[in-house]
Parts: sequence; structure tokens; C-alpha cells
Amino acid sequence: MRLSTTAFVRQSVFLLFLACITALGQSVGDFQLSAGASYDQQARTAAVSSYSDAAPTDFNVWVREWLDLDVSSSTFKWKKKNGDTQKTGAGDTSFTGIAVLYQGSGTDLLRPTVIMIYTAKVPTSDSSVSASRELDHVIRLSLSKPGLSHIPRLSIKLQPGIGIFGRNSGGNDARAILALQNKIVLDRNSNVTSLDPLAPKPVWFLQNDVTCYSKATKTPADCSDSIRLSHKFLSAGLELQGGAKIGLTAPSARFGLFTSLIYSGSFKSMFGGTE
Repeated sequence: MRLSTTAFVRQSVFLLFLACITALGQSVGDFQLSAGASYDQQARTAAVSSYSDAAPTDFNVWVREWLDLDVSSSTFKWKKKNGDTQKTGAGDTSFTGIAVLYQGSGTDLLRPTVIMIYTAKVPTSDSSVSASRELDHVIRLSLSKPGLSHIPRLSIKLQPGIGIFGRNSGGNDARAILALQNKIVLDRNSNVTSLDPLAPKPVWFLQNDVTCYSKATKTPADCSDSIRLSHKFLSAGLELQGGAKIGLTAPSARFGLFTSLIYSGSFKSMFGGTE
């Protein structure tokens, strides 16, 4: 969803990675379907101003307790460079599998969760909005360490990783990844620790994500900082998110906005299965 196909693949994989880390412990058949919109300005080093809009969609489902499958797409894109006419067209599609190789401990710092990620970007986009007509793919090995905060309403997660293998039309894909996620429960009357199903559940959240990608070469790292506000409609299984992001390094988009509506459900519940 950035201005380049390479960046779209990197961002898609990482956002899915964050979502799956958050959803660890889901049951077989649990799924999420989301749709939204995004806006990105040009990279900080770009000499000419431009922007890129997209209407991303995503579907993921847990087929095993340790395996999550996902299909995501930028669906439709609008690109405009200063002095040129606006270009529009279909976006690219990515297929991703995330396997939990080892379920870590929330209390032991030396036992992080280990995750393997494989994604393949299929060039379904229109050539006017994406110059890449090749199949891009990458394999990553990532760690997740939640439970870094002892404050009930604040969760902190550190997520380092490394690219094991990857090729795309722009050369080798990102070789390393580092993310720090902070999520705060805003509800004053909710009980975030109670196991009582009748206790008030939190519905308002504020989340900050600082992410960095590096090719482990002389190329500067692509780092950005995003903040999002989300509200859950528990009875409907919906979550509405919206936020902004800023680029922290030269290759990053200068500024961006995003919003999404997420529906969470279970195929087991829909078809009368049992947990």
C-alpha cells in the first residue's frame, strides 16, 4: 500500500504478522474479514510530491491451532504524481501462511513465540499502478515477546525477525524486521483481567506501532510510526479502526492515513460445530 510493490508486500506481511500475534490462541475455524482505505504520500526523499490511495481487503482463517492462512489485496489503487494525471487500477494480491513453530511463555523472557511466515504476491494489479509483473515471495522467521508490561491496561510486545529467503522485481526483499507495539485499554469501567463472562469487556483501544525493515545492506532502513484508535462492537463481532502514520527514515512514506472495518467470526459457530 506504499508507492512501490516491494513496500506493499513488506507492509502486508507485517500487518498480518501483527494481527496473528495478537490472535494467538484462537480456535480452529476462527476467521476475520476486513475492508478499508489507505492514503500514503511520497517517500521522504522523493523530489516530486505524489500520493497513493488503496482500498485494501483481507481474509484470514485459523485452519489449525498453529496455522493461519490469509488472502489480502490492495483491491483498487489510485496514484497521482505532481504534474501527471491520476492513474487507477486493480491492486496486487498476496497469499500468506503463518505457522506457530513454538508457543512461548508470557512470563519467561527466554521463551518467546517462534513463527514462520511465507507470503507470495501475485501480480493481479493493473500495469498503470504497478510496474511489477512478477511473482514475489518471501519467507521470514520471527519472534514475539508479549507480556513486557505489568500494567493490566497496557500491553507491550517486541517482535524481531529476519528474512530467510525472498526475491522480487526490486531485488532481495527485506532481510530484517523489528517492531515494538504498545496497546492501551481506554475503558475505565472495563475489567481486563476478570475471567467472568458477565464482567464488562473493554471496547476502546489505542495502539502505537513502530516498525522497521532493513535489507542488511547499505540501503537505509524503512521505519514508520503509526497510531490507531479502535472500537469493538462486541455483539456484532465488528471492530472499527482508524489512524495515521509518519515515516521516520528516508525511504518511508512521509505521511499516511488508514481506516478499516473488521468482522470476526467462527465457522464452527456458524455451522453448529463445537469447540
